[in-house]
Amino acid sequence: MNRRTISTTAQESWTRSDRTHQGDPIVAQSATNITTGTEVYYLPEIAAVSRKLNAPENRAEDDIAVVQGLIAIYRRNNSGSVPDGFYNNEITAILRGRNAKHFSVLAPDLPGSAINANGELQDRWGTPYFFHPVSRELIEVRSAGPDRRFWTGDDIQSPDVVPG
Repeated sequence: MNRRTISTTAQESWTRSDRTHQGDPIVAQSATNITTGTEVYYLPEIAAVSRKLNAPENRAEDDIAVVQGLIAIYRRNNSGSVPDGFYNNEITAILRGRNAKHFSVLAPDLPGSAINANGELQDRWGTPYFFHPVSRELIEVRSAGPDRRFWTGDDIQSPDVVPG
């Protein structure tokens, strides 16, 4: 098995295995957090979507849509439930594979502009997203917007989403 380092930050370092886990109809790759030894599985196509977070060519509304889409993928693969957490760092950890299936919807080499040093998904202005679990099937995602203060007129939030 050939391993190579794919991401290193002050908090964690990941290696990716060249082996793949084949299942019908998908092929997943694995990544291991060098610090904790935790192995997670991710789909390259989904990881590619997560790398669009805070991309310069996108708008903040696009980032919210990406986060909502990743949560929807998580839901479809985890009994129809949104991540079971209230705080951003809990939800981010679950989306990064700290769940019973060790399934990650976030790329292990996600740019630092998308996740801060506290392990929180953050908006393009560096403010952690606010997650509001509305129900077992729905989570609202809110960005504080350019003024970096929540509950002001420039906040950007997910539209009402019909559970999928």
